[in-house]
Amino acid sequence: MNRDEQVKKNLDLAESFLHDVIDAPELLDSIPDGTTIVLVPDDDVELADANLGTARALLHRPEAGTPASTAETATHTTEGVFLQPIHP
Repeated sequence: MNRDEQVKKNLDLAESFLHDVIDAPELLDSIPDGTTIVLVPDDDVELADANLGTARALLHRPEAGTPASTAETATHTTEGVFLQPIHP
């Protein structure tokens, strides 16, 4: 998958996520303010791997402070990275 394909797929995921939030705004209630959201599809392994790589990079930025848990099955971590499977 090239960069353009990844961007298009992520835009589609973001659109799906936004529709979900519009339909059920309470979905955002469990996400702490200041959280970085990384969308991880459950039906596209290549994109999921790429986005999890992005999440790992975000966890290890110096400005991110103490790295969060790398448990990828968690729906969120208290250190500011939210991992959520999206069903397009």
